[in-house]
Amino acid sequence: MSTNVADAATQFAAVWSLQETADEAAPALHCVEIDVLVDLLRAAGATTTTLTNWLDAHTVSDPECQGHSTPTGAEPSPST
Repeated sequence: MSTNVADAATQFAAVWSLQETADEAAPALHCVEIDVLVDLLRAAGATTTTLTNWLDAHTVSDPECQGHSTPTGAEPSPST
């Protein structure tokens, strides 16, 4: 396990960027939780595709959700 923040962020983005993870976990999250998670993934270097996958998996499962837009400034990362 890494104690370096940059390494930990890279590992976080890699693990939480899996489509299956988004499909399983996003439906259980509230809008504010998905927004914070997507912001953290973006800051950790996740790709725009990863962010969109999380937002889409959440929005489809939450009939009260008004939708979210992919945050700008997401830079593609080779690890995600």
